[in-house]
Amino acid sequence: MASPTVQEEMRGVIVACCTPFDEAGKVSLDPLGRHIDACLAEGVHVFWINGCSGLAVYLSTDERKRIAEYASEKINGRAPMWVHVGAWNT
Repeated sequence: MASPTVQEEMRGVIVACCTPFDEAGKVSLDPLGRHIDACLAEGVHVFWINGCSGLAVYLSTDERKRIAEYASEKINGRAPMWVHVGAWNT
């Protein structure tokens, strides 16, 4: 089966996930996982990871990779996931 086109995926509820932080200012993945589970339970169709609402342009490459990998494992193919890869640093 062919993969859906971007236009086909851009339908329904698309959630731009924010990045949760702990009290020390470190990325906290557990709240993100709970948010993803809650969104899926409510019928979200697509997830946008590491976008502007996730403050990803201000995070390190390792932090962005950890978030994307964690979200991918958590979503586990239950919905499309788009990952923003732009950043202020190279």
